Amino acid sequence: MGQQDFRALVTALPKDFDVLFFAGIAEAAPLLKEMRAQGLTQRFACGDGCWDVKGFIARAEGATTQGEGVLILSAAPAIGQVPGSAQFAQRYQAKYGPIANYAVNSYDSARLVLLAIETAAKQKRALPTRAEVLAALRAQNFQGIAYARPVTWDAKGDNKAAVIFLNVVESDRFKEIGQVSQGELGN
Repeated sequence: MGQQDFRALVTALPKDFDVLFFAGIAEAAPLLKEMRAQGLTQRFACGDGCWDVKGFIARAEGATTQGEGVLILSAAPAIGQVPGSAQFAQRYQAKYGPIANYAVNSYDSARLVLLAIETAAKQKRALPTRAEVLAALRAQNFQGIAYARPVTWDAKGDNKAAVIFLNVVESDRFKEIGQVSQGELGN
């Protein structure tokens, strides 16, 4: 599980920082525990690698709700907010067990690529080339179950519907508190 002793690192941190963003996964819980043990109450922010109740919240042993708390940034949407996502999650769980963070995004991605292949093949009336599939993909206005807005593409090929979801830890679970869209992030 990687490094577990963060005493020296936390001791070396300046005491007046506002937020610590941790870009790892397995070491997040022991790092956060050490911060709280040393009296640092600042917000702890991390990516969706920490969006794991057993692997992060439970291992942090209460540190996730101390001080200014924890902020998890994720591109994986909360299930049930977009029409169709709750039904997908039920079917997924019945067949495969607990749903993974990116299952909804992956489902939409596969559906979108298959739709682009089908569209390009119908237009050509033959097996399409990669360039033809890409053109069909970029022309799609696809409403999936991961994002509230339809998937469309900007000039660089970025998904304009993509959102970063902001989550906090409340008790022993994650709670979405906001979203930042691609337009708000800048291009």
